[in-house]
Formats: sequence, structure tokens, C-alpha cells
Amino acid sequence: MSNILLINSPIFRANRDPDSGSSVPPIGLGYIYTQLKIVGISCQLIDAVLDNLFPEEIINIIEQTDSEFVGLNIFSSNIEIVQMIVTKVMKEKTFLLGGPAVYHLVPEIKKWDTKNKIIIIIGEAELIIPEIVKKSIEFEEFSEKINVISVSPGSFFYPNNIDLPLDRSIFKNEPIQRLDLGVTESHIIASRGCLYNCAFCTAATSINQYIKPRYRSYENLYNEISLIKDIQKKVNCIRILDDLFLRDKTSIELAIKLFSGRDLFWRSMAHINTFKDLSLKTLEAIKMSGCKELFIGVESGSDATLRHIRKPFSSDIAYKTIINILDSKLSLKCYFILGLPSETEYELKETLTFAKKITDYSNKVDGKLRISAFRFRPYHGTSLYNEILSKGQQIINIANRLDIKKSEFLNPFDCISGIYANYGENTLNTYMAEMEKFND
Repeated sequence: MSNILLINSPIFRANRDPDSGSSVPPIGLGYIYTQLKIVGISCQLIDAVLDNLFPEEIINIIEQTDSEFVGLNIFSSNIEIVQMIVTKVMKEKTFLLGGPAVYHLVPEIKKWDTKNKIIIIIGEAELIIPEIVKKSIEFEEFSEKINVISVSPGSFFYPNNIDLPLDRSIFKNEPIQRLDLGVTESHIIASRGCLYNCAFCTAATSINQYIKPRYRSYENLYNEISLIKDIQKKVNCIRILDDLFLRDKTSIELAIKLFSGRDLFWRSMAHINTFKDLSLKTLEAIKMSGCKELFIGVESGSDATLRHIRKPFSSDIAYKTIINILDSKLSLKCYFILGLPSETEYELKETLTFAKKITDYSNKVDGKLRISAFRFRPYHGTSLYNEILSKGQQIINIANRLDIKKSEFLNPFDCISGIYANYGENTLNTYMAEMEKFND
């Protein structure tokens, strides 16, 4: 018997994901699991994404468990699925709901018709959930059934120091074998919070003013990587999942030091403004330390669109930075968003042209390039979400491609919502297909 059941909530309702085995392990839930284990609370974790579980199957699991508490992560992209799970469980449970953007989902959750108690945890939850399970915490009551508790920087349970332990034994699919990249990969998170204010992102500073960026120490990261090498003998690559690992020149120097001489590849997010002034010598040092690939969120090739979504660089700066990185023989994966609110087909064409230019250049040098294009998703609380509402447009709930239709125009990880750009769905699908061709 466990005191609490943690579930990595699915994003599919009706169709199973053929690529679930390559899903990233739920590290956030892993930190919660570890803290529960440390204080002696029995806990079970189910990765419904990896296990390809439908909502009905999850409901059945919850009905059969003796756990009093059930923890679920919730996002704009799966709020309807989580609602279905919570409201259809008939056995008495207390549901703990959380996630990076849960604050903006509270008004929707308050409307749910459920017989079970819901506790919404706003903020980082690993230090407070053990106290909730021990029933030593009071929370603000919305109603008899729905309560909320906030973990702000002033809270005793706020993790100012994020050098926290992580029990990796619960991640069934780690390490992940990436045949396309020739690596066997494990995952770490090196920071929390964000420095940027992108209009499409739930981590934007303007809507998370109470969250300050925090960074793990060099020693803590070094020790975790050493532990991974000890317990996962086949690992030859580390993927850093957070956005701020390479946030400035000092952190880049730390990354080079962290991985040099360790017989490991590594992959990480990068930023145009951090890399735009780096010398070829520094870029080559990043490569020599084992960097297998960098990820950059370009988002658009249109300066008008970049200003609209508050990206702090121009398309020209982005292009020059990407060229410099490719010249150093580093490989890149560039992300783009198509179908942004009020985007015109001319601006969409600028993005396609930009992607073609960097692809053509990459074919002439040793640095490899991958293009990843996504349809715009309206996330609750973001500037673009509120912009759509201010125009009187209806926001269509986000659904995964696999639950809607199979289409050659959308990649397996893409989601579908409404059309908010100044062009139609056929135009968007056509450009999505053209972007995918760059990876052929």
C-alpha cells in the first residue's frame, strides 16, 4: 500500500503514441517522489505517457489503489484529460494538481463537478507535498471540495537551494537510446525559472514575477553526472532539459569544464543573445567538450513577428549567430512556431525563407542542422492567450495530433488548436509540410 500515487498525466485521449518510448522522464515528479521517500512516505509513480495509458485506464488504476492521495501534473494541453480523470473517479480520493502554469488554470478547475477533494499547488511542490500527505498544512479554501496552496519565495517550503537529490530508479525508460543521433541519453535539470519574457510562454517573467531563477551548483551537477555514469553504464550523452544552462558566458565556461574529459556527449538549449558574440575559439571549445547538439528557439524569420512575440533579437542577428555556430562544426536544432496570432502569410513565408537559408548553408559545412516546426498553442495566462481573448476570438482547447487525425503535415509531437493567424488552416498545413522537408 502507498500513501500517495503520482501520475505523469497523458496528453492523448483516444490514440496511443507510437513514440512513447522516447518520451522524456518526468523529472519534476521524480523530485517529489524522492522527497516523499526521504521522509518515509510510501509512494508509487506511474508514467502514463511512457505506458501509453488512456484516461479510462488511469481511472481504473486510481479506483483500485489504496492511496488516499493522487498527484497529477496539469497543463493547457491536457486540462480536459485531467478533468475527465478527476471527475470520473468515484472512489474517495484527494487529488493534488500542480504544474508550471497551474495558477492560470485555477478558474477552469474551480468549475469542475467532482465528489472528490482537490488541492491545487501553485509553485514548486516537492517540499510541501510530504507535509500535505502528513496533513500538517492549512490551505485557502475555494469551496468545500477545492482548495489551493501557494509556494512562493517567502514560503518555508520554497526550494531556494535546488541542489536536491533525485532517485532515478523510477524512470523506466532512462537511459533512452536515440538511434537517430547515435547516443544513449540520460537527462538532468540544471536550473529553474526563466530570464526571458516570450509572449507565447508560460515561463515568461511578466507572468512569473514571484519566481526567481535559481541554478544548481557546479559540484552538485558534477556529482549527479558521475552518479549517472555509475548506475547507467550505457549512457554516453547527457541532455540538459532547462532553458538556462547556457545563459551567459560564465555558464558556458562552467559547461565546458563540467563535461571536458568525461567521455560524454551533451545536448542543451542555447540562446541567440548568449551566443551572438562568442568567438570561434569558444565555440570550438564547446564542441571539444563533447557538445553533440544545441537547441535554439528562433520561432520566426520575420522581424515583425519576432517583435510581436517579444524575442530579444532580429532575424539578421539570429541568422549570423546560427552561421557562426555551424561554422564551428557544432550541430543545431532550430525551433519555429507557425500560426502565431495575427501572423500574415508574408511573415510566414519569411520564416520558410529563413529556414531554407540556414538549411542550405548547413549543407555546405560540417555542422549539422535540424528544423523543428510547431503550430502555435495558446497557453493559459500568456500574453498571446490574453491577446486572442481581447479580440473576442474563441480559443479552441489544445488537442494532440494523434487524437484528431493522422496527417502528413504534422509531426508526431505536434498539437492542434484553433487558427489565430491571418490565413487559413490549409495554408498553415502547407507551410508545416514545407518546413518538415528540410529534414529530408
